[in-house]
Amino acid sequence: MVVAVALRRLFLYEEAYGWTRLRLWVHAFELWMGLVIVLVAVAGIRLKAAWLPRAVAAGGAVGLLALGLLNPDGFIAAHNVDRLRHTGSADLPYLAGLSADAVPALDRLPEPQRSCVFQPLPGPGP
Repeated sequence: MVVAVALRRLFLYEEAYGWTRLRLWVHAFELWMGLVIVLVAVAGIRLKAAWLPRAVAAGGAVGLLALGLLNPDGFIAAHNVDRLRHTGSADLPYLAGLSADAVPALDRLPEPQRSCVFQPLPGPGP
């Protein structure tokens, strides 16, 4: 129940302010903590827990692999671009600081927001 409440509150923040890397990592951590709680409960019911450390570590490894495959900056950019279209609000300086993985999603921004996010990179010195 605690994990569900934490995820709900985090969802409310995402709805109000958009996605960030920190919110994505907290989402992943909350889901992993929920898995750990379930695994500890199962170990308590069985009264055997020799498998528990490996299961917790495997759950964490799978979660990190899933985050890597998710393309975090692309995911964040896509959700924030959709949010901008629905609410008219987005944190453009934050979006401009995302990595190149976010470019395909950020390219869907309407003008003038797209131009604000894609500032020209400084060229080589003289």
